[in-house]
Amino acid sequence: MTENLKFILERYDHYIESVQSKSNLYITLNTFVLTGAVTLFAGFKNQLNGFMTIWLLIIIGISIVSLIYTLLALIPQTKKNGLDSVIFFGNVSEKNQQDEYYESIKDMDEETFKKDLALQVQQVAKIVCKKHIHLRNTNQFLIVQIGLVTIWIIIFFIKIKF
Repeated sequence: MTENLKFILERYDHYIESVQSKSNLYITLNTFVLTGAVTLFAGFKNQLNGFMTIWLLIIIGISIVSLIYTLLALIPQTKKNGLDSVIFFGNVSEKNQQDEYYESIKDMDEETFKKDLALQVQQVAKIVCKKHIHLRNTNQFLIVQIGLVTIWIIIFFIKIKF
């Protein structure tokens, strides 16, 4: 059972790493859209009517919300679950004396370790789920941004008679 739990935990660690990679991509795309929208707003504000200005402000707002969701996915989860775990880094780091961690783990029986490991797998699963929900929200906002920017550009070029 211990090997199976370790395997599951390694898979979750991989999922967390993928969140980090996707977040980097989303931050880049969101920054691109946000910078483009702000540049368009600043560069053409005298040529824009109220509708086009509001449209750009909505794009800017959605970009900011999307960036916030991305940053939420990147926040490290360091909150303890109320148990004194020998696996969770937050608990391990609290061991003040050099041998304190060793003493807490050396006499631990296999069943207690399995339970601790199972609880850690469950906690990491919750963390992975939460991070993926934030990324899903980011993805949805990014799709909306791209659609709005595309429509805005088409309307803008029609307005200035390309």
